[in-house]
Amino acid sequence: MGKEEISYQARTKKYSSRGFCNKLLRKKIVCNDNKVEWVSELVHQAVDLMGITYVEIINDVNMAQVFLWLQEKSLFGEAALCYNPTPGLFFTAVDMARNLLLSPTMNQSIQDQELFYRKHWL
Repeated sequence: MGKEEISYQARTKKYSSRGFCNKLLRKKIVCNDNKVEWVSELVHQAVDLMGITYVEIINDVNMAQVFLWLQEKSLFGEAALCYNPTPGLFFTAVDMARNLLLSPTMNQSIQDQELFYRKHWL
């Protein structure tokens, strides 16, 4: 029996959880009161300050290209000049170059994507 593919949602949760714990350790937050205060600030930023981008796709397009376009606008468009206290994930130009290289593989299996990534990026 082959190895089961892990969904993108499960992978994202795994990395987000790991990142959350690493931030707590990095900030040396060990007291429960400080943890509650820190989490409260995160919730405030996510609920009150975070903006949502709505994109309605009305025809067949390569979704990786849509993501790259949005990423390009955030890096090089007018939005890059604005102060954003809650940027979410911060992408750099290197991330965009990597995503551009990997975007043609988005419709392939996870194994093929991983193979392409290891062969052409790492």
